[in-house]
Amino acid sequence: MASKICRLLLKILHTGDLFDTFPSKIRAHLDILKKIKHPVYFVSGNHDLLFTCKALSHEIEALGFTRLDNRVLTFCRGDDRLQLAGLSDSFSKYFGIKRHEKELLANLNPNVPSILLAHQPKDIRFTKNASIDLQLSGHTHGGQIYPFGYIVRLFQPYLQGLHRDGKTQIFVTTGYGSWGLNFRFRAPSEIVIIRLTKDEHVEH
Repeated sequence: MASKICRLLLKILHTGDLFDTFPSKIRAHLDILKKIKHPVYFVSGNHDLLFTCKALSHEIEALGFTRLDNRVLTFCRGDDRLQLAGLSDSFSKYFGIKRHEKELLANLNPNVPSILLAHQPKDIRFTKNASIDLQLSGHTHGGQIYPFGYIVRLFQPYLQGLHRDGKTQIFVTTGYGSWGLNFRFRAPSEIVIIRLTKDEHVEH
């Protein structure tokens, strides 16, 4: 599903795993998120599907966020355009959610810059034949506790930071929270600020 929104302002992009327990247990914390003043766009992570699969859309809408799973939005400001695409987590099929990755990405306009939100870095494989300039992912926690990052790298192509994969750049955030043990070692939490700039070509 694609739609067009004529605004190009500050956006908050959430790459999943907002929920690591049932929403009823963290309601007070969720209410704090309702105070965010800027638009928030969200794609599901595997933990979100595990704990809130059937109620995820309701929970996200209650926060005032936009769920971007398997959708494309186009933002515009003047003559500038930006496409924002989202994939539900790669475990979606186990929760009865269909992902049409190829069809979704094929609908992108190759002449318009595009960003893909995908929880797991390994979804970079879908950008090989798609018009994606930047993929934003999470999932890895940067390994969370060193040296477990080496194990994560057996399943994910990138652990953290900015990389280039073919024509696509990918940034993998270490995230803010933790999983299992409430502890991190040599994998600090982060909230990332990304400034997009136009690639100006100067002709001589």
